[in-house]
Amino acid sequence: MNPGAVQLYADHGIDLAAEPLRNRALCFAHAVYLDAVRFAVASSVGGRGSAVPAGIHVS
Repeated sequence: MNPGAVQLYADHGIDLAAEPLRNRALCFAHAVYLDAVRFAVASSVGGRGSAVPAGIHVS
């Protein structure tokens, strides 16, 4: 990372030590979401409305 970027982060109060952990959490959440989409497509779910879990009654 160039020194200008480090100063920019410091000016905005962003802790550089926490950034890799934040990125890891975001990547994990993204992977879980994509896996859910993959499962829905593989299960031939037509739309989000047809993906209501069993046992939930929508009136």
